[in-house]
Amino acid sequence: MKIKLFLDRIKHPSEIYKESNWIIARDIQTVKSFLRKGIVDILSFGDDCGTEEETTYDLCLWMKDNKIWPNKDVWIHSLEPAKKYELESFVNQNFLPKSVDK
Repeated sequence: MKIKLFLDRIKHPSEIYKESNWIIARDIQTVKSFLRKGIVDILSFGDDCGTEEETTYDLCLWMKDNKIWPNKDVWIHSLEPAKKYELESFVNQNFLPKSVDK
């Protein structure tokens, strides 16, 4: 089973995306657990979804350092342009999808 995983402490995926069938994670540790299982096709998160101890940028660093990424894509749903750009730039420089739909 492959999933779409939505990380946000408050928001619901339907507030941002038309796609349905998202699994909602409210903390980064839950995201890491799903990623370790290799079942995440798409991961979506914003810039304010972490905590003071662990930010979503830290999650990006963890994915890079551990070479554990979603299978297909990473989507950033931040409403803050500078933070969104920072996260998208990091992802675009470091993420290579494992599989692509044809």
